[in-house]
Amino acid sequence: MAKSVKVGVIGFGTVGGGVVDILQQNRELIRNRTGVDIELKSVVSKNFSNVGVEILYAKKLGDYNEVINDEEIDIVVELVGGIDIPFDIISKAISKGKNVVTANKALLAERGHILFKMAEENGVTIGFEASVAGGIPIIRSIVDAMVGDKVSEILGILNGTTNF
Repeated sequence: MAKSVKVGVIGFGTVGGGVVDILQQNRELIRNRTGVDIELKSVVSKNFSNVGVEILYAKKLGDYNEVINDEEIDIVVELVGGIDIPFDIISKAISKGKNVVTANKALLAERGHILFKMAEENGVTIGFEASVAGGIPIIRSIVDAMVGDKVSEILGILNGTTNF
């Protein structure tokens, strides 16, 4: 039997709509390939009509605190943008023992050190690979391949339009 993971997505713009669409349309494929059944439980937005993606089974919510306080939610996906509100979302989720995924470059650049420390103290992870190097899957590769080394910093200029 597949391990079940319940997800709450906060933010339903272009990126959030794409994430919701992928989680809904590819649930069985993801389960078959990974052995993990990812259930989209809740989606938070101020406006559900502007994305062109239908939410099939998940609850539509207007307050992100409902996702953070839902004891069944294992992973909070923050796709709001900006700094202050996403910081509040992620820090509250971490303090509730939830793993977090974000694509928020600005937030991680400005307050990532605070969030990563909080995550370590609470025994959770922050998935942020979508915010780095145009989504090139480099972070996991570096972490997995260099387990005997301590990487403290990576510098470079890459963007989503770079040919690689």
